[in-house]
Amino acid sequence: MEAYYAASEVLPYRGPGDERRTRMGRMKEIPALGLLASVLSLSVLTTPAGAEIGYGRFTFLPQLALQETYRSNLYLTESNRKSDFVTTVTPGLGFRYLFGNNSMFSLDYKVGFLNFARYSSNNYQDHRANGLLHWVAPGGLEFTLGDSFTRSTLERVQTMVREEPFTENFFNGAAAYRFTDRWKVEGKYVRDDTAYDSSQFNIADYTSNLYGTSLYYRFLPRTSGLVEYDYVIKSFPNDRLVDQTQHLAYAGLAFDPAGKLKGSLKAGYGWQEFDTSVQGRDNSPRNWIMAVQVVDDFDSRTSVTLDAMRAFANDATLVNASYINTWATLTFQHFFTGKIGAVGVASYRERDYTENLLDPGTGTLGKRTDRIWTFGTGGFYNIQKWLQVRLEYQYQDSNSNFNQYSYVDHRVSLRVVLSP
Repeated sequence: MEAYYAASEVLPYRGPGDERRTRMGRMKEIPALGLLASVLSLSVLTTPAGAEIGYGRFTFLPQLALQETYRSNLYLTESNRKSDFVTTVTPGLGFRYLFGNNSMFSLDYKVGFLNFARYSSNNYQDHRANGLLHWVAPGGLEFTLGDSFTRSTLERVQTMVREEPFTENFFNGAAAYRFTDRWKVEGKYVRDDTAYDSSQFNIADYTSNLYGTSLYYRFLPRTSGLVEYDYVIKSFPNDRLVDQTQHLAYAGLAFDPAGKLKGSLKAGYGWQEFDTSVQGRDNSPRNWIMAVQVVDDFDSRTSVTLDAMRAFANDATLVNASYINTWATLTFQHFFTGKIGAVGVASYRERDYTENLLDPGTGTLGKRTDRIWTFGTGGFYNIQKWLQVRLEYQYQDSNSNFNQYSYVDHRVSLRVVLSP
């Protein structure tokens, strides 16, 4: 399934001097999710800086977001574009409990009600619930358990005749042990279960299990080298021809989350093996892979974030066709004052399909490649600790050698966030 972003989540937000409060969206390529688990595990419900209710070690994070978005190309078509205004109302509630030595337990839930002004048949709800336990035990042991549940809809695009509701449950667990003050070893398990409601679309149902291990060596006070290996078993109960295993080997660097530079960058080599050989398909694709998330806080007002990934993926909208998914996003944020700031985002994504596909425009077989550029900018004003206003613009240009998948899309949104 493709990466999915709720309409209410366009540009990231961080408060000056605060720890990172953004989500990376809904990254569906499970190998990258496993690799970035240590970075993502401390994410909490997105709120404006200071918008929380504390009582001892307990913190409550209520929120109500209202957003109006103009979308110039609702179905992402090359021609005959349909535009619409989308109103999104998103109430949410989070809970966090801090205990021990940097340990935490958190729960959060939010639901987005998306209402389309002209094409109301596209209305749907987006439910997301998350739970996380991060425990730092005595003697250098650390444990992380997390679960995310999503009940949402895959929006209709030019190659789909209707929307497709789906349910996903994503679980990850990790255990790490530090020894001799320089070494850390980590083991992890990640499971992703995705199922679609429609019997015409449930060919894309899948279960993915990732088993991984990492070894870190700290050679500078805030910098460690790492090597990592992940083994993935991905099965499609209604399309056994796509059942597969993946081997992913990485080397890279990890940066202390307490420093100005935080996150990790890693690159390596991956190979994929399909259980069943299919004529015309590369049944044993191999390629270089990467997973990067690095945040550089230049000062209390300015930060730059680099997110990047290259991984094996399957296209749910195209009968689970396999492709190499490569993307990179650079985000810049600056506070002009303690309350007023701006964000700029530039992103590039490439989908390189590994098998011959039918071009709907020409009726011929060929290898499809999509190249998508996205640019966004926005400004925000924290009127009060409990009230934020954001104005955002996003431009997206998709260029494909299969013309039916080329499009241009403009989005403008006004968002108000209440956090009493």
